[in-house]
Amino acid sequence: MQGRSFNPEFKLKIVRAVLSGEKTVIQVCREHNLSESLIHNWKKLYREKGEVAFTTATQSRTTPATTEQQEITALRQRVAELERLAGQQALEISILKKVSEMLNTSASPNGVK
Repeated sequence: MQGRSFNPEFKLKIVRAVLSGEKTVIQVCREHNLSESLIHNWKKLYREKGEVAFTTATQSRTTPATTEQQEITALRQRVAELERLAGQQALEISILKKVSEMLNTSASPNGVK
C-alpha cells in the first residue's frame, strides 16, 4: 500500500462514509485495500480541518477567513457526528425501556402490575 496517493474527493468520500455510519472502517479498508490507520488518520485530519485537510499543498495556503471557514466546517461535521450518536443512543434507550416494560409485565401475576 506504500507509494499510493489518493485524490481529495476519494478521501472525502471515504471519510464521509465512515463518519455517517454508512460503512465501517473495516468495510472501507476491505473494499479499497486500505489500512485502518490510514482511514483513522484521514478522519482525524477531517475533524481537525474539514474538507480543506485533503487539498494539495498549493491549494492549502489559507487566509484567516479561510481558516475560520475550515474551523466552521470541522465543527459542523463534529456536530453531525454527535447528533448521529445521540440518535443511536436514544434508539437504544427506547428499546431497553420497552424490553424492561415487557419483563416487568411478564414477571407480575396475570401480566398485571
